[in-house]
Amino acid sequence: MGMSPSLTILQIIQADQKVFAGVGTPFVIASWFIMPETARSVPHSYLFECMLKIRRTAAELDELFETKVKPWRFHKTKTALQRGLEERSANVVQ
Repeated sequence: MGMSPSLTILQIIQADQKVFAGVGTPFVIASWFIMPETARSVPHSYLFECMLKIRRTAAELDELFETKVKPWRFHKTKTALQRGLEERSANVVQ
């Protein structure tokens, strides 16, 4: 007595799903740590109530890569645009 063909097809599909999950999961985990954070924190003095996340522009990302900043330090690094905005807001306050 043999197995039915539909059972074999289901077994193949389940095996494919396990292989896909087994190969894909390490890549998802690795990309979580390797991909750079493109958001930057905006201090309370710039905006009204709370810390907001603002996406970096393409020029800011280019600057960060050109200065060889590690991707996991992007969120702590100030770009020329941020320094210019801080200077401008400091001049307005005074």
